[in-house]
Amino acid sequence: MKTYHEINKKLSKLTENDQQKVREITKELQNFSKKGDLSPEGLKTLQNIQTSLNTFVEQYSDRVIRLLKQHHMMD
Repeated sequence: MKTYHEINKKLSKLTENDQQKVREITKELQNFSKKGDLSPEGLKTLQNIQTSLNTFVEQYSDRVIRLLKQHHMMD
């Protein structure tokens, strides 16, 4: 059986994949802000960024809920 610390370490840390997603979203926002133009392509870019961010937030929320359901203390 895994200890509290093992479970907490695994579930409460961002994975490399999660960190990569955050970096990609950040890079897309930076590229968007550099362009500064109003255009249909800009709107599409913002919508894609929003979708990516919403998906990430949902996955993050699910992980927090799983931790809470396991009755682990959250810092």
